[in-house]
Order: sequence, then C-alpha cells, then structure tokens
Amino acid sequence: MKSPKIFLIEVCFFVACYNGAIYCQPQVSLSAVAAMTDTSQLRQIVSNYRGQEIAAFAQNRIGEILYAERQYDAAEKEFLSTHDQYLGQFPERARAAYFLGKIYFYKQDLSKAKNYLAEYTASKPPGAEADWGNYYLVRTKFWCGDPDYVSSVRAYLGSAHPAALSHDPTMHYDLVRYLMDNHKYQDAVSETQTMASKFPNDTMTLDAKFKMGEAYGYLNRPKDAVDVFNSIINSSTSASNSARAYYELAMAYDYQNDYVDAEKDYGLVSSQFPNETVWTTVSQYFFAMMLRRESLAKPDSAQLSQKAFDALNGFITDHPRDIHIPRVLMALADLYAGKGEYHEACAAYDQIIAFDTSLVSLKHKGLERSNDIEAHAKLVLQARLSKGNVLLDKIQNPDSALAEYQKLAAADSGNTHVQLKEGMCYMRMGQGDKARQIFNALITSGSREKDAALALLQSISSDSTVTGGK
Repeated sequence: MKSPKIFLIEVCFFVACYNGAIYCQPQVSLSAVAAMTDTSQLRQIVSNYRGQEIAAFAQNRIGEILYAERQYDAAEKEFLSTHDQYLGQFPERARAAYFLGKIYFYKQDLSKAKNYLAEYTASKPPGAEADWGNYYLVRTKFWCGDPDYVSSVRAYLGSAHPAALSHDPTMHYDLVRYLMDNHKYQDAVSETQTMASKFPNDTMTLDAKFKMGEAYGYLNRPKDAVDVFNSIINSSTSASNSARAYYELAMAYDYQNDYVDAEKDYGLVSSQFPNETVWTTVSQYFFAMMLRRESLAKPDSAQLSQKAFDALNGFITDHPRDIHIPRVLMALADLYAGKGEYHEACAAYDQIIAFDTSLVSLKHKGLERSNDIEAHAKLVLQARLSKGNVLLDKIQNPDSALAEYQKLAAADSGNTHVQLKEGMCYMRMGQGDKARQIFNALITSGSREKDAALALLQSISSDSTVTGGK
C-alpha cells in the first residue's frame, strides 16, 4: 500500500464554483486507484465521485481485491454494481462483465457466464485479459453445447492468444469431448492425433487418447481400440491411469461381446487397483451389466442368470447413491420379470421412480448434467410403463396399472400407446363405456394404435361380460 505522502503527490486539485462559493475537491488519478488495497479508501472514492469514471474504476478495484481473496459472492456484488450503473459510459463496465463472466463460470452458472463474457469480448479489449476473456467464452460455449462451438474453438486455436497459450491442451481436449458427444468419432480421432503431435507429454493428451480408444470402438475398429489402451498400459507409471486403461480395455472387449477377455480386465481393475475407487466402481457397474446381457444371450443358463443377479445386487449394496443405480435397478427388474417374480420387479421399478434426482446431477455440469437429468427422466417413464405392463398382464391388477398409465399420460399427453393401455385397463375393470371412448378416439385420430384399438373395440362388442360402466 502506498504511503499517505505518496498518495497526496498523485492527487491534483480543481476549483469549482457553486453559488459564488469556491471550494476544492481532490481529483484522484486512475494509477493511484489501481495501486490501492484499502477497500475503505476505495469506497470513499466511489461515494465522492459517483457517476464518474474514477468511481467505476474504484468499484471494480474493490471487486478485484475481493476476487483475489476468493470472496466471490462479495466480488460479484461489486462488479454487478459497476456493470449496472455505468451503461456503456466507460470501459470499466466491460471489465466488470469480464470478472462476472469468470465468477459465473466457476459457479457453473454457465448461461450467465457466457452472456457476460460475450459482452466483454464484443468490446474489443486489448491485452492479456482479452485472451482470457476469449478463453472462458469458448469454454462456456462447450459446456452450454452451443451450435457454433466448433467454429469458435477452431477460430480461437488459430488466433494469437499468448496470455492463455498454456491452456491450449484444455481447449483441444474439450473439442475432442464435444466431437465424441456428437458422434463425430473420426473427427475426434484426428483431433487427438493433432494434440499428440503438438503436446505429446501433456496430461490432457493422455485423456484424449482414452477418448480416441473409445472412438475406435464406435467406428467398429476394435483392434485399434485395444492397441491404444495397451499402449497406455505399457507406458503408464500411474496407478490411476493404469486402472482406467484396464477398464477401457475391458469396455473394448465388452463392445465386441468378447465376454471372457472383458471379464478378465474388469476383474483386474478391482484386484490390482483397489484404491482407485472411480475405476473400480465403473468396472463393477459395467461388469454387472455385461453379465445381464450375456444372460439374455444364454437364457437357459441358470448359473449365468444367478451370476448376473449377484453382480447387480452387489453393485446396489456397495454403491447405493451412485448415478448408475437406476439403470442397475432396471436390469434387475427385467431379470425378476423374466423369472416370473413380478412383485420383486415392481419393487425395483418403484425404486427407480423414487431415486433422488439430485444424485443424478453430481457427476457432470452444464450440458452433460442436463443430458444426465433428461436420460433419467426417460428411464423413469420407462419404469412406469414397464410396471404398468407387469401389473396389467402378469399380476392382473388393472386398477394399479391404470394409475401408472395415468401418471405417464400426464407427462406425455400425446402418447397413444399409453392411451391404448388405459383403454385396456378400463376394459378389464369392466368399464366398457370408458374403454370404447378411448378406442374410438384412437381410431378416429388415425393413430398408429388404430388397428389394435379397433380389434379391442370389436372384442368389447362381442364380450357380454364387459358392461357399460360403473
């Protein structure tokens, strides 16, 4: 902090006249404010010069000090005050937008972050902060899934940005992930190869190689995938990377339905790297799901079916709050239904429906989080439909089945398949008039269920046990 003497040297005075009275007010320089660290002194300047550029500068300086101290909520208030008061008058408004963009980025409020960063970069700022502003803007576009993300990141990587140059591997890796998420697998391979040539020893390049192995699997090039993961295993000096590579290798074999090699490598993750809980957990999950698929391929193997049951139940016991639990429950419910244990199947469907949705969003952020939530919502609808079908066709409880179908209809009013099921429930409950009304509506609308609805309508007419309604 500058001494009072030095501060006074940097202060100049101007004379003002008001009603014939002459008074002096100190006019503080921007360079003096930039050097201040006393927030009380800065607040006095904000108060004395409100509406002037020096006040906006001082307000931002307070925000910078708080930001450097990681007091992000307090810093946010200061920058918002500058941004909202000085509408386009001074560059300090744009600079406040820069810090607000960074704050919201780290708070994962990504839409706000993107808007503020776009405002900042549109002001064409100079210097290092401009490089960082562009960096954060492109990264928010990745997390928000913007349609112009690919063109934006390629433009960024092709531009000069010396201040943020060390973060280029992160930008490349984001692009690899985006390409993978959007099924551009060959492009993801090419981008990874570019990374490997530019940043051969960067940890992000290693992460990209894992993605490249996955991409080869989707491209139906299993040998290339296996080669990638084996090369990582052979060169790895990290337990975490080795565990991940064995897991990915097992996934590559799993993708080819090579159950023997997949089981071996899934098992190696847990046996050789028990402390790598991230990879042991996902290995246990995919191993259980693989056994489920294998048991479907060999329905006559009671031993394999029991092995799948044990693996699925074991995962639920070991990881009751894991993001994968709803899918494990769905696999388990299907196994129960296949064995004729219908009440157990319904109990599993109920657990899917009741699963805490906040747990679904723990793993990812931004677009990935939204995708997780959307996938879970679809799984809940599938669980309700499956439960309704079991109640109607296997347990012979149309009243309870109808309740499930009605909840489905509330979520998807245009689902004609669910409407058909509702009609079947009323039909079996002896409420013929309600059943006819639904079937006639399906026939009249020309829905894809019209033929089934017509057949059911005709069966009502020929079945004297179905009455007009209760």
